[in-house]
Amino acid sequence: MKPEKDASNRTIAYFSRTGFRRALEAMWKKYVSLGRIGGQAVVERASEEECEAINSLFGWNNKPGDSVRIPLELFDQELRESGFGNDLLELHRMLKGKPLLTKSERKAGHQENWRRLFAEARGAASDQWGPYSLQ
Repeated sequence: MKPEKDASNRTIAYFSRTGFRRALEAMWKKYVSLGRIGGQAVVERASEEECEAINSLFGWNNKPGDSVRIPLELFDQELRESGFGNDLLELHRMLKGKPLLTKSERKAGHQENWRRLFAEARGAASDQWGPYSLQ
């Protein structure tokens, strides 16, 4: 197996653990709303499994029931400097199979899809009706 593929598989296995689910969802939600890596994601009333996962990554000492605040910049830095060698956006792509888009990127994508749809409709009408279409 190629070293990159092996590293990807290790990253996916590590962060697919149940203990990371809510933390990652909170971080991705924060990224989408802010449009950048910043702010803090909060895991309210963290479970024992969540505390174990987060504590092992950061060397923290959260206890079950705590609200755990995770600065996105710190998480991103930990990922890049760790053996995983990824960042927050690449981690999302690896785990979800698609890029993590901000609200403005999603909006721009929707607008582009509508623009393309109307351009295709105009083209189809022009092909069918010739010079008499859409006048």
